[in-house]
Formats: sequence, structure tokens, C-alpha cells
Amino acid sequence: MTTILITVTYPRNELDFSDGYDRFIDILKTLSRVRGVSGKWVFGPHDIFEDYEIAKRSLEEIEKSGSEQYDFYSAVTDNTKKFKDWDGLIEVHYFWGNTPNRIIIKIKEISELTSLTFQDVLNFIEAILSWRVPLHISAGSMIYLMHHHPLSKRRLGIRWIGWLPNQIRPEDVPEAEVAQPLHEGTLIASQKEFWHPIPDLPGYSSDAIQRTQDVEIRLATLGALPEYGDILQMREEE
Repeated sequence: MTTILITVTYPRNELDFSDGYDRFIDILKTLSRVRGVSGKWVFGPHDIFEDYEIAKRSLEEIEKSGSEQYDFYSAVTDNTKKFKDWDGLIEVHYFWGNTPNRIIIKIKEISELTSLTFQDVLNFIEAILSWRVPLHISAGSMIYLMHHHPLSKRRLGIRWIGWLPNQIRPEDVPEAEVAQPLHEGTLIASQKEFWHPIPDLPGYSSDAIQRTQDVEIRLATLGALPEYGDILQMREEE
């Protein structure tokens, strides 16, 4: 089993709890339109809710008491019945306020790795782009990021699949199997077939790891990969 993370990065904002929560609900409603997502979200971290407004009122009371300061929120949906081949969960986290504005989508506990396709991940990316255009999107295993990322940890990569706001032609990054225009930017994928960075697990490929490293090095050479420190300085436009 593994976890695929889709990380979406935006400029920082100054949203308070209520505005940030409302934006988070917009994200969930957008993702509920993705094929296979049930739209029945379970909220955390304190209680389990299936109603957006009940969850919001409960957390507003906690924040007013001064016991918690929310700069992020999360929800989980069990899509086992919908994603019959996935046998897993989809978990969504939204961070706002005092951190770079981020959405993290975790596709967890995938038992049949080959059932997760390029198109499945693309569906999530297209939904996010339709909601609000970000600075950067990356998707793939965190194991790759921790152990195989070929650049400085300060520089963001794309892992398996990513989206960048730059116009990048296929001939600019010949190492990538996919480099195609998408929503005024470019979708980049090292290859269409899912791969895993842990030896002895289904889908493991040392060639895919090397190819992804070559793609990220090429993108860095082109100046297409942002540094985390630069993103920290960016502010959302009013």
C-alpha cells in the first residue's frame, strides 16, 4: 500500500478562520465533482461531521474560546464503494493564514497500485485549476521527495506529475513523456504509467526514478521550479 500526495501551492493570504473555512468548503465542493469522489466528507480534527455548517459552528466556538488557532483544516472521505479498485481514502487538507496557502490531497491506502492512473490524477489537477489557479502543483509519492529528489530541498519539484504556470514545450523537456498546455500553464509528467519508489513493491521502477530526476533537473535548468523561500514572500492579490 502507498499514499499519493497532490500538493497545490498558492501565495499567502490573510484570511481569518471563517473566510478560510468557506474557501475550504468551496474546495471540497469542487473536488466532489471529480469522478469517483463521493462528496460525503468527514471532518476533523476534533469531531466527525457530515454537515458543513455544523462543523463550522463547532470549530468557531473552539476558536472563540481561545483554545485553538486554526490556520488549517482537513476532511476525509471514504471512497471505497466508489473507487472499487482503489480500496482507499481521499484526505484533503487546506492551509491558510500564517503559512503558504496550500491544498494537500492524500490518496491513501491504495492496495492495487496499477489501478491509479494518469487520468485519475489529471482529473484532480483539472478540478483544482478550475477553482483557483495556483503557483505550483506536484503529485506522487512522498518517499521519492524524501529520498530521491535531485535538487535542494528548498526547490519544489513535480514528482510523478506536476503543473507549472510556465509555457514549456515538449522539446524543452525531452525527458518527460508528457509536456502539454493546460490552463495557461503546462502539465508535466515523467511518464504516464504509475511508478513506485520503494523496491519490492508493485510498480517499483529505478528507471522511472532516474527519469523523474532528469525531468526535474531539466525544469530547474529552465528556471521553471520555484524555491520555497520565494513563495513565502508572495502575497495573494486582492
